[in-house]
Amino acid sequence: MKGKRPNMEDFHHAEFKRDSRSGEVVGFFGVFDGHGGPHAAHYVKTNLLNNLFQHAKFPSDILAAVTESYAATDEQYMRQDAGTRKEAGCTAVTLIVYQHRLIVANVGDSRAVLCRGGEAIAVSVDHKPNNKEER
Repeated sequence: MKGKRPNMEDFHHAEFKRDSRSGEVVGFFGVFDGHGGPHAAHYVKTNLLNNLFQHAKFPSDILAAVTESYAATDEQYMRQDAGTRKEAGCTAVTLIVYQHRLIVANVGDSRAVLCRGGEAIAVSVDHKPNNKEER
C-alpha cells in the first residue's frame, strides 16, 4: 500500500543459507522499514545477515550473535554515513529459524506476530520512546 512518501523506503529479505561451521541450514526473514529515505533500510537488508553469519559466536551462542550483529550493523552504517547529512534510519524485525527454534529480534516499532488458531500473538515488543522502559 502506498503511503505518504513518493518512493518505497522499505525492504524485505528471505533466505535459507547453510552455515559453514555447523552445516545446519538457517532460515532468515526480515522486514526493514525505512524512515527518511531508503538508505538505512537497504544497508541493513544487505549487511545484517552477513554480519550474523560471520559473527564468532554464531551459531554456538545465537542470542548474543543476533544482538551483537544488530549493534555492529548499526555502527557500520553510522560510520559509513558519517558526515553525509543523510537523515535516513530504519526499524527492523527479523526471524531466524535454526535447529527447530525461532529467534525473533526487532529494533524500533516493527513487530512480529504469530497467528495461532486465528489469533495474533505478539512475539516482539515495540521499542518506542514513550515506553517507560525505553527511557
